[in-house]
Amino acid sequence: MQFYNIEKIKGLKQKIADALQPLINNNYVLLDVPNHRNIGDNLIWQGELDFLKDYVPYKMVYSCNHYTYLPDRIPKDAVILLHGGGNFGDIYPEVQKFRLDVVKQFPHNRIIVFPQTIFYKDKSLLKGDAQIFNVHEDIHVCVRDTVSLDALSKVIDTKKLLLLPDMAFCMDLSNYLSERVTGRTLIMRRTDKELANGFNENNVKKQITGEADVKDWPTYNISDTFSMYKVYGEIIEKRLSGKLINVPVLNRLVNPEFGLKSSGNRKKFIETGIRFINEYDTIVTTRLHGLILAVLLNKKVLLLDNSYGKIEGFYNTWLKEFKNIELLK
Repeated sequence: MQFYNIEKIKGLKQKIADALQPLINNNYVLLDVPNHRNIGDNLIWQGELDFLKDYVPYKMVYSCNHYTYLPDRIPKDAVILLHGGGNFGDIYPEVQKFRLDVVKQFPHNRIIVFPQTIFYKDKSLLKGDAQIFNVHEDIHVCVRDTVSLDALSKVIDTKKLLLLPDMAFCMDLSNYLSERVTGRTLIMRRTDKELANGFNENNVKKQITGEADVKDWPTYNISDTFSMYKVYGEIIEKRLSGKLINVPVLNRLVNPEFGLKSSGNRKKFIETGIRFINEYDTIVTTRLHGLILAVLLNKKVLLLDNSYGKIEGFYNTWLKEFKNIELLK
């Protein structure tokens, strides 16, 4: 079996290392890690950890999600790292508010925002957010596609901006590569607000050969009723962990990264995602990290954009020269 794109993947990882290694020049903290069941965000988190382990000689002195965040745990000289992803803008306002609060609270610490996709439904909010970043004396905002770079370049000092691939490419999944041929195709249909309005399952099936399973990440492939209970349960857990972290004695029950959840969740979610993708030879995906995980696992990948151009932008920036990847319209 031919393994595609191995050298190109190494090139993306090296690009990240070349840009970020010199910037992390002291012990560091990693904030806003994903305390939830989105496998894609956990892949980013693992990539961040692998990058830091492989390339950075300093120590992580604190890490938390944004519910358990305690500003006094951050040393005056620590480099502040903010988790990457696709939540820079107003689609996920709670996460953006946290990011802006950290930037305002620590005007003298070096801050690095790991690679993000930028999107604002309300374009007027971008200028206000940009002003906060422009005022900071030592901040580096990484964006993961040229569309995002263009948007921020109009309002943020370009010296503060870096164009870099997604941090999930820093994972080494070579031990999970499989030569097994399953003959199966997956249509990875996201089940959240980022699904493109024009998505039509029947039209997608016409563009592929044979039958296909239509599923989201396994952590989301549950009934609507059970999903509703999971969402409410997660909200309660996050808010409760945020309160308990400030209560003497009881704060020992709270893990700063995982809250009241299992500290094995990140590993469990990633292994679940790998097993899921490895059941198929071809992945037709509406999720960016369905794409990235499939590329890392040497699958044939067909891409369908999300609601605001995140997948097409990333493909056009980094993956057009990769083999066995095709953007569907």
